Amino acid sequence: MRNLCLHLIKYLSLASIIWVSSAFKATAQMVKGEICDSSLSKKAYIIYNPEKGGDQFDGVEDRLQIDDKGRFSYDARRLGDRTFCPAYLILGDGSEWQFMLKPSSTLQVKVEKKKGDTEVTFSGKDAEASNFMKHYGKLYDYQVFFPYEGEKRVLAGQDSIKVLEDGYQTLAKEVKKVKDVEMRSFLAQLNEGARINFLTRLIAKKDPRQKDLLAQIDINNWIGLYNYLPQCVVRASMDPKLDECFGKDMTDFGLAYMQVIKEKVTDPTVLHALLDDCGEYTLTYGKDIADVDRFWKSYCEMAGGDSTLIKKYQDKVIAIKAIKKGKEAPDFTFSDRDGKSYHLKDFRGKVLYIDCWATWCGPCCKEIPFLEKRVEEYKDNDKVRFISISMDSNKQAWMNKLDKDKPQWEQFIVSKEEHKALSKAYGISGIPRFLVINANGTIANGDAFRPSDEKFHEQLDEIINGN
Repeated sequence: MRNLCLHLIKYLSLASIIWVSSAFKATAQMVKGEICDSSLSKKAYIIYNPEKGGDQFDGVEDRLQIDDKGRFSYDARRLGDRTFCPAYLILGDGSEWQFMLKPSSTLQVKVEKKKGDTEVTFSGKDAEASNFMKHYGKLYDYQVFFPYEGEKRVLAGQDSIKVLEDGYQTLAKEVKKVKDVEMRSFLAQLNEGARINFLTRLIAKKDPRQKDLLAQIDINNWIGLYNYLPQCVVRASMDPKLDECFGKDMTDFGLAYMQVIKEKVTDPTVLHALLDDCGEYTLTYGKDIADVDRFWKSYCEMAGGDSTLIKKYQDKVIAIKAIKKGKEAPDFTFSDRDGKSYHLKDFRGKVLYIDCWATWCGPCCKEIPFLEKRVEEYKDNDKVRFISISMDSNKQAWMNKLDKDKPQWEQFIVSKEEHKALSKAYGISGIPRFLVINANGTIANGDAFRPSDEKFHEQLDEIINGN
């Protein structure tokens, strides 16, 4: 579920991309290193994805086995046929450092703290590629150029476009140091693609440079997927008014998306990736879909023999049909911290507002103060009940969070199997997710408003008054 929670970030952060090369049969890559700080070695991981068009969220995630001196040795045994495969080193402080996996070429990694800052050094054959990727990830950091509301503006007072262009030129020079011709070409295209992607976001939509930038994109070049360039072309080819569908019934958006794909896309890797995005947009970000079959029938016809996509979204379609307003809420089980088991049906008699969350989910935790406020505001209303259900796999982490926060409303957790059942029944592919169940056990809202929603009272009161 952790990866699912982070799914929306995949579409925003270019630093969160895993790249892969063209294929031939190769042996596994060995990475050797030393992490000279215990706070950094704690829960250190390596993540990579050998799939063309894959990203870190769907990749291989291996925790490093580190000895008491901070040393580790790692074999990337699932590289398959790839000649090289960029990867991530995730450290205990949460920082991410990109590097290059290359079969038969041992990479040396040293991690240390210097004046309070984390520093990662690469050496060995083909280390130039890892250094390029490290610098690439730091330059094309989405949150630096496009900080979330309330976050520090790193580039305040600076010309963002100049910072971008200067960084691009620096990387264009650095990539020339990479000796492997295939890798050098690949990384140069990534640098160019990231520049185009960021510029399309930085300049105004009506700026004539937008047209020039889009004209530089080959929608059928699969390398562009790692900077979402084919997606840019598709969206630019659609009616801008369809953006108004987000958070509503996105059937028309999805059908229009598929029409552009049909007209422009021939590369099978790009086709698969764009159809995946189309399904994600329409079925995950869409709400209150009146007739999901209108989208799903066309989607299945276009996906054809791509059974992985059909399988990926089949349960979501079934869930959308099952949790329509007024239908009986699918029952599921969960437990309190003492291990006592409950059924959803045990909570009938009052309107039930359910918060599905996890301790590791940043957006979930940001909603907690708002939920705490809502619970306080409705504490004297005997027609509504609030509960939180944790999707944590680590029960102790959940209990530690409860001990620290001391929430004043009921808290529960699901086991691994209960987690799967709940997610399948309600089509939960990302958290936080909120559900509202009527007092009689029917669905009031299967993908409900958040506690932070400005119209929370208006929407919940309408449901309460209707019960």
